[in-house]
Amino acid sequence: MISTAIYLQPSNTNIYSGNLKNVTLYLDAPLVLRILGLCSEAENRKAKQFYDLLKGKVTFKMFQHSFKELCTIIKAYEKSRITHERGKRTLKFFDINRYSITDVKRYYSQIPQKLKFLDIVVESVDSVIDRTSNEYITLRKNIKDKISSYQDNDVALQVDTDSLFLMKQLRGEKIVTAIILIVFLYSFCHFINLLLL
Repeated sequence: MISTAIYLQPSNTNIYSGNLKNVTLYLDAPLVLRILGLCSEAENRKAKQFYDLLKGKVTFKMFQHSFKELCTIIKAYEKSRITHERGKRTLKFFDINRYSITDVKRYYSQIPQKLKFLDIVVESVDSVIDRTSNEYITLRKNIKDKISSYQDNDVALQVDTDSLFLMKQLRGEKIVTAIILIVFLYSFCHFINLLLL
């Protein structure tokens, strides 16, 4: 559901020609991995173009649970190197540059500084998530019912439900004229063209 980022611009009657002041992009872990340059060359290039075009114009944030997911992905890569059990996915940057396990550990320890350098703020609002509320339970059920890939992936389901739930809370009662889920591979160029009009 949240494949890359959420573009949020409240109370703007002309969403495409309006400026980007006070716009916040909440980035998910896979997009941040690409901005950091840890995936394939093509994926990294698109993410960096996305980041460079918007740097200084919007506020970049990621939720605390997305930050934890980012850390978990890097730790899982490290574990796969130790156990020699390579999964379907890998972090190409570490493979191409022949990072040792020590190098990966060092990189992992520097993640907070790397995000700070990129002006990506980790938003600590996860404590306000009430996963027992009817609203949260209904949202989770609706997402799981509508998207088949969540049937066997409770971790991804929780991360995305948390993100959507938090977006609604952050938005409050404000009227939002644009919530655009940016599907990176399909709508990236179209989205950037709209922003530049």
